[in-house]
Amino acid sequence: MSDKYRAVTRLSLLLNALSKKTLTTLSKPQGDLLLDRADQVAHFFHVFFVVFENTAVLASHGVYSGALTRLGGCAVTCWFYVLLTVILRNVYVLATKDKLTPDQRRKEQLSILKHGCFIIFSLTCLPQGGPKLLENVSGPLAPLHHALRLIAPKHLPLDDTYRGALGLVASLCDFA
Repeated sequence: MSDKYRAVTRLSLLLNALSKKTLTTLSKPQGDLLLDRADQVAHFFHVFFVVFENTAVLASHGVYSGALTRLGGCAVTCWFYVLLTVILRNVYVLATKDKLTPDQRRKEQLSILKHGCFIIFSLTCLPQGGPKLLENVSGPLAPLHHALRLIAPKHLPLDDTYRGALGLVASLCDFA
């Protein structure tokens, strides 16, 4: 049931990410160039995360070929880079924006904590051998497959108790 809900929410995230309003906002820098570029990079990885995740979930339910479940590792790799970009963006804001209110500063710090927990958690979700975009590596997509494997972080073996604690802390940040 939760996978089906996840597939629906990922589809709505994809539609929102590819909406004219979102793409127009991202294509027209409005302020700090580094923040705008960070938003664009995060958006790029977010779109691929949603596509890979949705495909993997639907494949696990028989909508697509079961072989496409391997794209879950690609999704986690993209999620890792979304999280990393958000963390770097928050650190940049804290380091360069002098006129942050105490509430804004606290919000940025909580975001770093939340995304830091999720980034460690994401490392535990990666497949042991790394992500596989292609089953048989050949043809015109082979360079993309190799590039994805090259940028993918390594799997972090972590006990489920610690994984749960990371998820709990990250989730509680939304209530602080």
